[in-house]
Amino acid sequence: MNDPRISVVIPVYNGLESLPVALASIDRQRYPNMQTILVNDGSTDGSGAFIDALPNVVAIHQENRGIPAARNAGLMVADGDFVTLLDQDDYWHDGKLRLQLDAFARQPDLEFVLGSWVHELKSGASAPAWATEKYFDGAKPGWVFGTMMARRELFDRIGYLDESRIWGGDDVDWFARAVNHGVANDVLPDVVLTRIVHDTNHSRKTRQANAELLQVIRQKVKVQRTDEG
Repeated sequence: MNDPRISVVIPVYNGLESLPVALASIDRQRYPNMQTILVNDGSTDGSGAFIDALPNVVAIHQENRGIPAARNAGLMVADGDFVTLLDQDDYWHDGKLRLQLDAFARQPDLEFVLGSWVHELKSGASAPAWATEKYFDGAKPGWVFGTMMARRELFDRIGYLDESRIWGGDDVDWFARAVNHGVANDVLPDVVLTRIVHDTNHSRKTRQANAELLQVIRQKVKVQRTDEG
């Protein structure tokens, strides 16, 4: 049986320092049928030139529009049977792709599979207010894009990411829509992602992120009440 094609989408904004670690974790998957898409979202640190010099990648350059827009730009050119997403400052654990493909093989009705994730504080960095001790005390179920593998057609069916959710609510919004559509999914206990916590994480904008999350939750409740009514 041929290996199904997997598209990997990475949004990049001033990621020159961290991106090599993320890319190395993709290489360590040793997966033979992969499309790697890097979306340069208006970087000013030389990330664009770095991406252009990489072999065997799809490079997309756009003005700075935020992470959801960069993810969408990559998803729109993804030609894989399956799609995965990775942030520039995170990395996958070895075997992630095979592990999740095995889950799809065991459960053919699945439309997306998640794994678990851990947090790692970068040396010399201070933890943001939200990153209390519990975030570093072991693996957590990974309802974040970095742990996910999804069937490519799922994005055409339930929609792409809400580009107005620029403070981290795009994944919460998308997963809420997926659940509302009754999309079959599974969450594996295996750790597939390490998220690096550092001084320039997008999520350090706690006030904006919390306000956006509240909007997403309110919208989800509104949709549920409409469906029930």
